[in-house]
Amino acid sequence: MGQIKSEQRIRNFKIAWIGTFMAGMAFSEAMPFLALYIMQISHFNQAQVSFYAGISYAASYLVVILVSPIWGKIADQHGRKPMLLRTAAGMGIVIILLSCVTNIWQIIILRLCQGLFDGYTPSVIALIAAETPLEERSVVISKLSTGYIIGGLMGPLIGGVLATIFSIRMTFFITGIILLCVAFISFYGIQENFQKINTSPTEKLASSKKESVWTVPILILLSATMLIQFVESAIIPYVSLMIKDLLFSEHYLTIMTGIVSALPGVATAVFATFIGKMSSHFGTLKILKLCELAAIIIYALLGMTTSLMFFA
Repeated sequence: MGQIKSEQRIRNFKIAWIGTFMAGMAFSEAMPFLALYIMQISHFNQAQVSFYAGISYAASYLVVILVSPIWGKIADQHGRKPMLLRTAAGMGIVIILLSCVTNIWQIIILRLCQGLFDGYTPSVIALIAAETPLEERSVVISKLSTGYIIGGLMGPLIGGVLATIFSIRMTFFITGIILLCVAFISFYGIQENFQKINTSPTEKLASSKKESVWTVPILILLSATMLIQFVESAIIPYVSLMIKDLLFSEHYLTIMTGIVSALPGVATAVFATFIGKMSSHFGTLKILKLCELAAIIIYALLGMTTSLMFFA
């Protein structure tokens, strides 16, 4: 990454924050309603809806796993800004097409295509990190991440309101338009002074050996994180169906789905600082074990509750 003026770095950061905010909002705006959307366009029973919602939700991540290394190599060769445009514009078009589907197979195919374009936030973080001095990098990345977090908090609420006022189909369409706007502001607002670094194969091998982080503790943490993501991803598609069973009237289904889907993010924002302080005081490992135990108990209670208020 070549040198870039301080004014432009500040401008890039502001545009990147707006972009991550809008992207976070868009990604969480429509996905909580995927199972309800499948129910609307099909004549499946609840078991079939659950099955296809799980497949549709997982389809995108399956492709992400396969193509992420490829996009990473392309970014190293041609810069991060093209990746921003690829992911924002691609996701926008795919989600707009999702608003036009008429059967489950179209949803699954489009979700597979969505996986090809996932990754706006990692791409923008990589771009900003590359142009930020090392001593400022952690602070800048932390501030940038707040855009995605705040957008993710607002997304389900806005999506619930839109789905209630208009329809779930229109919510997908509006989400796609928001992502196209993200591509537009990224194209005109972010400047990248990218310079490809040519490294010989011998230097690459020596560097990779020197910087290897594949230690046993890292592998254990990676495995634990993977399992946590697996559990959370396994539950997310079915939150709306659980709410449907607990709700006394389906008239409020979409707005309640949006509210309940936003609550974990709200709790994260409220308690993140407190958890950080407890980790500093008692030790990270103790707090990690306590939080995991709490999560096990809470997930068990979620499965047994018969009250929407208690579920929320």
